[in-house]
Amino acid sequence: MKKFLLTGLALVAAFAMSAQDDNTTIRWKNYTPNGFWDNWEISGGVGANFFVKLGDNENPSFGKLTDFSFNLSVGKWFSPIVGARLQWQGPFAAAIDIDGNYNEFDYMFIHYDQLWNLTNWICGLKCDRLYNAVLTTGFGYARNFTKQNNEYAVSFGLQNRFRLCDAWNLDFELSSMWTKDNFDQDDSPHSVTRGTGFSKLSTSLSAYLGLTYKFPTRCWKPLPQCEEKKDDGAAKRIKDLEKDNDNYKKALKDASDENNRLKKDLENAKKSVPPQSENKSTSVTPRQEHVSFTVFFALNDASLSDEAKITVNTVIDLLKKSDNTDTYTITGFADKDTGNPNGNMELSKRRAETVRKALIKGGIDASRLKTDFKGDVIQPLGSGSINRCVLILKDN
Repeated sequence: MKKFLLTGLALVAAFAMSAQDDNTTIRWKNYTPNGFWDNWEISGGVGANFFVKLGDNENPSFGKLTDFSFNLSVGKWFSPIVGARLQWQGPFAAAIDIDGNYNEFDYMFIHYDQLWNLTNWICGLKCDRLYNAVLTTGFGYARNFTKQNNEYAVSFGLQNRFRLCDAWNLDFELSSMWTKDNFDQDDSPHSVTRGTGFSKLSTSLSAYLGLTYKFPTRCWKPLPQCEEKKDDGAAKRIKDLEKDNDNYKKALKDASDENNRLKKDLENAKKSVPPQSENKSTSVTPRQEHVSFTVFFALNDASLSDEAKITVNTVIDLLKKSDNTDTYTITGFADKDTGNPNGNMELSKRRAETVRKALIKGGIDASRLKTDFKGDVIQPLGSGSINRCVLILKDN
């Protein structure tokens, strides 16, 4: 008996461990598997049992063979449909012996049951449902203490669960135990079995009314649903942003190439300017008379990228070689396809201030620099992300 009890507990624990480690979706309703300590329950009930023998025409009336009985069980649900329990039931019963005499005896039946929630299977999980029908199938160990008989037995039943609250159920269970015919007979040489085949079986029919307490956690959470939302506008917007990003990369490359070309022009201009006497002012190359540059920025950003710093350093070199009385206007802009007008206006202002501070830090007199900002009201470079920029223009 101890071995069977330990085996039953091991089966329940093994099912629980497998449910805890299984991260797959419960196929019937997409609910997450529970943990080892979730969805445990204990229950107890009182009722009556009725021992009969199949194929025996001498069975007396139902009332005479009905005796008091009760049960205790502990179980766990591994999913909304599948569970298991270990149950003890007994201790009183009555039967007719081989001589046709009425005998009462003490017994117990310890059995492992597989639980199947038919209502959740058919209708789907609903944690606050008033009624659930649970099918039970199992096997176990039966002992007749009075006759000193031990037999293995199988069990079948239907448990009717009525919800009282989140933690408690009222149960009405109909169950049966099937074992050998001589279970309720004396274990002696003169004991015989009656009939053949199924007529050798003895069965106990039981009815119990009881309560079940469910430990937290008592239900299951649905798996997160990741549904794709069809949004043609969002898809188009993504494509536009990808296109703007490509244009931005191309504009940065063009600006870098332009900076390199201007550096070469500056070196050539220096070599072509004839020496000037000390009392004459240094002349400005024609290229310097028309200084204009574009500094590009990233989306929603007013800081200088590595490419933008190259552009600013080139402007610093040219302005240092130009007439010290020349002034320049630094104008900030924003891309109207992103953000909002008020935010873009503030962003263009910060971009202009960033470039002005970089020029002053590079040695350009602050009095030569003026700032302006247009937000997204003006798009100086057409459309798209390349308008996330600052223009540096020489004043007339």
